[in-house]
Amino acid sequence: MQKWLLFGIFACLLLMHTASAEQESYTELESVLRGAKIGMSFDDFVDTHPEAAYSDEAMRDTPVTKEQPGSMLIVHDQDPFLGHYQFSNFGFKDKRLYELVAVWKGEARAMRARAAQFFGAIIQRHGKKYERKSMFVFPDSTDERVVAVFYWKSKDHVSLAFYTPPKADEEDPIGILSYAQFSPDTAFLKDLFEEKAVPADRNAEAWASMDDIVKALPL
Repeated sequence: MQKWLLFGIFACLLLMHTASAEQESYTELESVLRGAKIGMSFDDFVDTHPEAAYSDEAMRDTPVTKEQPGSMLIVHDQDPFLGHYQFSNFGFKDKRLYELVAVWKGEARAMRARAAQFFGAIIQRHGKKYERKSMFVFPDSTDERVVAVFYWKSKDHVSLAFYTPPKADEEDPIGILSYAQFSPDTAFLKDLFEEKAVPADRNAEAWASMDDIVKALPL
C-alpha cells in the first residue's frame, strides 16, 4: 500500500512539473507578444506595449501616441523568451492590428536547439491541429530554399511558424525562427501558398529535415 501511495505522489508531482514547464514556456512567449493578435486595437497595443516605437525609420524617435497610429517595432538584444536577438513588427490598418511578424536570430546550432521550445510555445498558443505546409524563402534568388511551415487558419487569422536554416556554405551560419500572423484575406498568403506553392516532393523533404524537432515537441 505504501509503495502505491509513494508512486501516486511521484506521478502527481511529475504531472505538476510538466504542466508548470509548459505554462512557463507559453508565458515566456507572451512576455514578448503580450496578447498581440489580429484585430487588436492600436490603443490597446500602445497600453500593453509601451516599449514599442514606430517602424518607420524617419519616425523612430517620435513619441508614440494613440492619435498617430502606425506600424510598430519592438527590438530585444536578448529577449525574455529564447534569450536571443529578436524583433517584432506590428502592422495596423484602420487602427486594428492586421499583421505581425516576430523573428529570432542567432548562431544556427543554438537556434535549432531552441526550435522545439519555440514551436511548442506556438502550438500552446494556437493548438495542436496545424497543417504541414511549406514555402519558398528568398524566392527567385541564389539564396532560395524551401522551409517547413506550421500553419493554422481560423476565421479571424492565419498563423505561421517556421525555422529558416543557413545556407550550406555560410561562413557564419545564422538560424532564424519566425512567427507570423495575418488577416485571412491577406493577398500575400494566396501568393505564398497558391500562386507559388511548393511541389509535394519538396514539401515532404522540408518536413523530413524537421523530423528531430517535431519528435522533441512537448505534445
